[in-house]
Amino acid sequence: MSVLIRSMDRDSLPQALCSLADQGVDELEVLVLNASGRPHRPLPAGLPAGLSGRVRLIEPSAALDRAAAANRLLEEARSDALLFLDDDDELLPGHLGRLAAALRAAPAAAAAYGDVEYGRWQALEWQPEHRFAAPFDRWRLLFENYLPIHAVLFRRLPGLRFDEGFPVFEDWDFWLQLAERGPFEHVPGIGARYVAGATQGSGVFEAHSRNEAQRQALYAKWLARLSAAEAGALLAYVRELYQAHGQLQGELATATAGHAATRRVLQAREAELADLQQARTDLQAVLTAREQEIRNALAEQDSQRAVRAARETEIAALHSHAQALQAELNQLKALTPWQSFQAARRRAKPS
Repeated sequence: MSVLIRSMDRDSLPQALCSLADQGVDELEVLVLNASGRPHRPLPAGLPAGLSGRVRLIEPSAALDRAAAANRLLEEARSDALLFLDDDDELLPGHLGRLAAALRAAPAAAAAYGDVEYGRWQALEWQPEHRFAAPFDRWRLLFENYLPIHAVLFRRLPGLRFDEGFPVFEDWDFWLQLAERGPFEHVPGIGARYVAGATQGSGVFEAHSRNEAQRQALYAKWLARLSAAEAGALLAYVRELYQAHGQLQGELATATAGHAATRRVLQAREAELADLQQARTDLQAVLTAREQEIRNALAEQDSQRAVRAARETEIAALHSHAQALQAELNQLKALTPWQSFQAARRRAKPS
């Protein structure tokens, strides 16, 4: 098989070439066409051993736009299975081998394609932003190009060329030509990287009036080529999409209404929760006050116990003193008058 590279002599070309190693194919032809119109630097040295002698640089006499460069590469290629690779994108190991196996397994297929990750390199780290990974749909291909050019390994078929009337969308038009010849086999799994900014000059991702004019020209070309049966099939496809869209809109409206109802219930529950939280706060304040009252009452009780204990001690002392006085009184009662007189004198006599 052949890998065809339209080179603008970017610094990324060596990386694109190195990505062709470990592809799981035995015979690989790599053609690099200088489309810049300027002298091209020599092909990089030190390519993987599997590419030795298989990479050829083609120098046309003038600059070529994307479609013309692609046609020149188709003319130069010698293989029956071909894949285009821009000079700032890259393949992942085994991509070509998986696509080749899919083509062998589906003789009626015009092409096989894998999934592609779109992103950019930042600080030597790959940062993916989008994945091209859709099943083949010929009618969808009339509306949009969902196949990056290096996703697709296609068969060489008679009369198959790029339309040089399209300075952009030339690959989209090419896929539509292929889709007329047969279906595409989808091989799930990321097989390549589509590096952001890799399509300078193609304008595919640029919001430019030229793109819209080219898109309208492509629509006009391909809608005019539809037979009555194909036009009917396309309208049926659009009708199914419209019906599916209407059904989804209805389901979305129902889901939105359900969401709104759920939201209202949730808001009510949140209000209840807020009320319960406030009641809990109020109850906690009351409980704290009661606990303080209990602590104050216990402290007062302890104080009263201390006073009571002191009073009981005083009473015991007074009781003991009263007993002593009573004993003394009893002794006095037992004395004669003369003894009482003498005892009184003793008590009254200063010490």
